Amino acid sequence: MYKMYASNQVEQEIQNLKKVLCTERGAFISPKRIVSLMSKNASVEQAYQLLNISRMAKIANNFIYNSMISTLGKNKRFRDAIDVLQMMKDDGCEADNFTYASIFDGIGRSSDIPKMEQYEMAAKFYHMMRRDYINCDIVIYNTLINIFGRTDKIQQALEFFEMMKKEGISPNERTYNILIKIYCKCGQSANALEILEIMRDENIKPNEITYGTLASHFAQNKNFDYFTKILEQMENDGIKQSLVLSNILLGMCKKANRIDKTLKILGETSINPQEVAFVSLINDLEKSRKIETAEEILQIIRSSGNKPNLVTYNSLLMVFGRSGKIHESMVILEKMRNDGIRPDVITYNALIGTFCGAHKISEAVEIFKNMVMEGVMPNEKTCIPLVGSLLKSGKIYLAREIFDSIAKKGDLDVEKIEKRFPAMIPGM
Repeated sequence: MYKMYASNQVEQEIQNLKKVLCTERGAFISPKRIVSLMSKNASVEQAYQLLNISRMAKIANNFIYNSMISTLGKNKRFRDAIDVLQMMKDDGCEADNFTYASIFDGIGRSSDIPKMEQYEMAAKFYHMMRRDYINCDIVIYNTLINIFGRTDKIQQALEFFEMMKKEGISPNERTYNILIKIYCKCGQSANALEILEIMRDENIKPNEITYGTLASHFAQNKNFDYFTKILEQMENDGIKQSLVLSNILLGMCKKANRIDKTLKILGETSINPQEVAFVSLINDLEKSRKIETAEEILQIIRSSGNKPNLVTYNSLLMVFGRSGKIHESMVILEKMRNDGIRPDVITYNALIGTFCGAHKISEAVEIFKNMVMEGVMPNEKTCIPLVGSLLKSGKIYLAREIFDSIAKKGDLDVEKIEKRFPAMIPGM
């Protein structure tokens, strides 16, 4: 909504500038105003209009051209950015560090350009920049190292890293993260870990990108010892996990079958744990036969200052039910009510299925009665286990009575159920 509003504002300003251009006041159009409008979420088409206005008003300078090239680069219009660079030079405006930084950024963003062409373009403009006697800064070096690494030109990437240091430019956090990513991509784990140590020696604190890259690399290569060490180092450095990193780590822990580590990550994450895939985790606990651990999830959610929601409770009930844990299921139901969460049809279906599976038919019928009393509409998943269990225990009339009540109140395919349970039909 904000972008649309800002874009509409820019459009209105463009129309005003066009009117001013046709008057004597056209000579007073400010280059700063053009640059400011380009930076306010202007679309590519709007940026072109602003550039044309500035050229007609004879105020186009390197700041305006740089803003135009930056806009094109961010919108993956790299080839258009090259045309604007040429236009800039034709108009007698000199390119500077910002110009080339935007060009290199555009190359890096252009995923539609083949790798080899990206490398060739980056090398070409690097030499062009040097011919213009423009020195690289940290931003340009980082972008070039990243481009060369991504296009599999590892040696060139490392050469630029060494060149950067020789020119007295100190690597920063982004530089080292790029190198770690390059080494991980090449399968050079030892070199990636060495970069991590260099970061520490230079008092550059690794961040979640650093650890996320390393953790993903070791997990994908099934090196779970190093994967665990990386997580421990991350915890020791006090790195707070974002939602993205938490989901990555959860996925890796699941691959490593580290349920204990998964629960630890959830317990220590700084985000709302209910945003993470708890249902999947609960099912994993069931598959790992660690269902008794599932209730820890409630403690983790509470420790974060939140309450478990209906989906979490229902997931737990279904898992406990499939494991035949009646007592645990009733404890969950009680906690659910204490949290002020009203059971729904999924809740009751899970409980009915649990008691029917344990051959406790009377208790299942009582749960069904409570369900109806609370105004929860039964459905086919309520009917099938309950009616089936009643028929197996010889309670044909009660089965028919419950079936009829569900058919009146709920969404039920009567013909389908009667075909499945012909014993309910008199004379059959």
